[in-house]
Amino acid sequence: MTATEFLNKLKKVSPVVPILLSVLCAMSLWLYVMSVESPLDNNTFYGVNVELRNETVLQKNSLSVFSGQNTSVNVTLTGKKSLLNRLRAEDLVAYVDVGNITEAGEYGLDIKLDPVDGVTLSGFSVNKVTVFVESMVTKYVPIDSEIIYSGGVTRGFGYSMGTPSILATSSMPEVTTTAISGPSSLVNNVDKARVTPIELGSISSSVTYNAVLQMVDANGQVYASPYITIANPNVTVYFPVVTEKEVDVVPEFTGSFNKDEYSYSVTPAKVKIRGEEAALSTADHITFIVDGKDTDLVGSKQFALAVDNEKIEIVDGTEQVTLTVKKEESKSDARSNDEAKK
Repeated sequence: MTATEFLNKLKKVSPVVPILLSVLCAMSLWLYVMSVESPLDNNTFYGVNVELRNETVLQKNSLSVFSGQNTSVNVTLTGKKSLLNRLRAEDLVAYVDVGNITEAGEYGLDIKLDPVDGVTLSGFSVNKVTVFVESMVTKYVPIDSEIIYSGGVTRGFGYSMGTPSILATSSMPEVTTTAISGPSSLVNNVDKARVTPIELGSISSSVTYNAVLQMVDANGQVYASPYITIANPNVTVYFPVVTEKEVDVVPEFTGSFNKDEYSYSVTPAKVKIRGEEAALSTADHITFIVDGKDTDLVGSKQFALAVDNEKIEIVDGTEQVTLTVKKEESKSDARSNDEAKK
C-alpha cells in the first residue's frame, strides 16, 4: 500500500487524523529550526554582579580595595535565540582583575566576562569599574568593658546581676584589646570595640553568652565597614548572678603579737561582701595584713582591705579599716594600782 493510499484510507476513517499529523509535522519542523537552524539574536541581561578578582594578590603587597565591590552591570549577548532564552543573569560572571595593582590610588578597570558556550559578548552598559586602593594597616583598639544588655535576674529577694565580663579563651587570651585591619583611612575612624548589645532575657543562675564585637567611632556611634576585619570578633560574655552577706574583718599579724599582753579592736568590725553563692559559701571573713611588733602597733592605725578572691567584692564602700591596739595590764600592775588607790 502506497502512502497516498494510506492517507486516503485514513480520510475515509476520520478526517481528524490528517489534521493531527499535519500539526505534529509542523511542530517538529519548528523545533528543528529553533534548535539547529535558529537565527542569531541579541538579549540583554540586567543586574549582573561584577566580581573583584585577585584581591589576595593585593593583600600580599599590604594593599586593600575599599570601593568597587557590590557593582552590577547590564550585559548584552549575541547568539542563537534558543541558547539566549535558556540563560539567566545569575549564569553570567562579570569581573575586574585587581591583581596587577602595586600601589595605592584610584583605578578604572575594564569589565570582563567569563566565556559562555555558543554566545558572544556584544557589550556592557558600562565598560569600567572605578576602585580605590589603599595601604592596609593593623591597629589595636581597646575593648569597652561595659556590656549593654536587656533582661535580668528572676530569682528571689537578695539575688541580682553582677558585673558582666568578657571571658578569656584559648582563641582570645587578651580581652582588653583587639586588632582591626583594613584601609588606613577607614581604620583611623575606629576608636574602640564593644560587645554588640545582648538580649539576655530572664535568668536565675550565672550563664555564659556567645556574642560579637562591633566597632565604634570617637562619637560613640557604631562604625560598620565591609573593608575592615576584626581579628577576634567572637567573644564569650559571663553574666554572674550574685548575692550578699556580712562578714567579720580580721587582722592577719605577720610580726610578733602577744595576745596575752595586748588587745585590739577593728573599726568597722564587719563589712558587706557580694559574689556568687559558691564563692560566698567559703568566705566567712575579710582579712588585712598587719606587719610589725606588738609594741610598735600600740595606738590606732589605718590599713587597706584586700580581697584575694576576684569573684568577691566589698559593696558597702569600705576600703580602709582602723586597727586599735592596747597594752593589757598584768595582775601585779593591777594589784599595785588598787593599793595605790587605797
